[in-house]
Formats: sequence, structure tokens, C-alpha cells
Amino acid sequence: FVLGIGLDKGEKEGEITLTYQFALPSAMFGEGGGKGEKKVWNLATSSSTVIGAHKELLTRLNRVINLEHTRVLLIGEELAREGISKHMDFFFRDINMRRRTDVLVAQDKAQDFFNIMPPTANSTSDYLADIISQNEKRTGHISSKADMVEMTKNLRRGTDFILAKVARGEKDIVMSGAGVFRKDKLIGVLGAEEVMATRWLKSNISKGTITLKNIDGAKDENVFEISEGRTKVKPRIQGEDVNFDVSIRVEGDIAEMKVLNFKRTVTGDFINMFEKAIEEEIGKRCNE
Repeated sequence: FVLGIGLDKGEKEGEITLTYQFALPSAMFGEGGGKGEKKVWNLATSSSTVIGAHKELLTRLNRVINLEHTRVLLIGEELAREGISKHMDFFFRDINMRRRTDVLVAQDKAQDFFNIMPPTANSTSDYLADIISQNEKRTGHISSKADMVEMTKNLRRGTDFILAKVARGEKDIVMSGAGVFRKDKLIGVLGAEEVMATRWLKSNISKGTITLKNIDGAKDENVFEISEGRTKVKPRIQGEDVNFDVSIRVEGDIAEMKVLNFKRTVTGDFINMFEKAIEEEIGKRCNE
């Protein structure tokens, strides 16, 4: 069973490197799985085509490769900047490829991430997929989910899109920010705060926090936590000019204040002041 797939630019010109992270079920779930025993096996090879690399791996395995349980497909940054459409076609056409596989973009090489084994998951692939499924709605810093179905639509239509970005921490993996794709090429990255604003504009508001200063003259930080929200987008077309009116409604709570003044903070004047500051901050970020 393939749990994760990595795609990178190969060392030779015109080649790609395909990495599969295979599950070792006996170590994951069997009684014989001892402490410290490897639960996955990472295997990589290079070829001029994805199917060529896939077939090459068959010569090094005593099992049949199964893609029906794949959880993530991770694309290396260098390959992404050159274009990914021709490398994704094999997975679009393979009827065994799991359509709900999450597609992510990696800072640097995708292959290197599969060597990091977080202690809270059986595999790197499970870890990455679980971050999206568990926490994508709980923080605005993670880009909205993009799976194989969504990628098929984007690449076939030639539309622009964003993918959640993963980076290496000191000892773990950090999922924050996003890669921006024009048609099929990575052209830039969004930071965590920019991802949150992008999600507001796309009516995909999630829980998250906004930190403000200088509320009621206090220079210390005040944190607003979003509980829900919705966006309405209305296009205005005048000849060849197209503009959009975006209306965003956000609700939430004051989650943390560095300077406590309960008598002041429960007043209507303070709440109105806080709401106005939140409104200005969201508008500023979306315009940026």
C-alpha cells in the first residue's frame, strides 16, 4: 500500500524522481511490531516519465503496488516551478489512484520529508493528511484542502490555484502558507496571514486569530478569535472592466488581552472600538 507519493526534479536533465512511501502493516498493526521497528519503507527512482519510474519500482519489489490508500501527493518546489501538468497525468488516468488524495507543495525536495517520522502518526503521509483534516478548519494559516479531484479540474481548465505548503522545522514538519500556481507553474508563495485573507476572499473562512495593538490606547497585544464567518462576492461589469464587491461578515470573541481592565472591556464603547479595529484589519489584509 502506497501511503504517500513524492515528485521531484531529477538529477539528470529531463528526469523526475518518484518517491513512494509504503506501509509495513505488520509493523504498524501486527503483534510482531516491536518498539522502534520501521513502520514504512521509502523507495525512490528516477525516469523521464512517471509511469517509467513506477514500472522501474516494480523491478525492486516483491509486491504489487497499490495506490488506493494514498493519502498525500507532495510536489517538490523546483519541479513545481517548471510545471506539473505533464507529471500529474499518470495519476489522473490511473483508475486505482485515490481521488481524495491531498496534493501539497514542499519547500525544497519532497523526497526529504518522507524521512521525517513524527511520533504522533504511523507515517509522514498520515501526519500531513491528518493536519489538513483535523486542523484546516481550526486555523486560517493552513490553505484550504486541494485533492486530486480539484487538481484535475484546475489543470484541465488552466485556472490558477493555490496548494498548502509544507516546510521543515528543526525536528518536525510545519504546514503553513501556500504555493501560488499560475496554470501549472509555481510562481510564488503566500505567508500564513496572506493565506487567511485569501480564504476570506474565497468564502472559506475558518477559525483563526487576529492580533491587534493600540486598542483604546493600550499598546499591548489583543487577540480576536474567529468562530464563524461568511463572504458574499458580487461582480460589477462595465464594458471590459470587471470589479468585485466583497462583503465579509465575521463573528468571534476576544480571546486574550495582555492588559486586563474588565470594567472598560465590557462597555459598549470598547466593543464598538474593537469591532471597528477588526473590520479595518480584515479589509487591509484582503486589499493587500
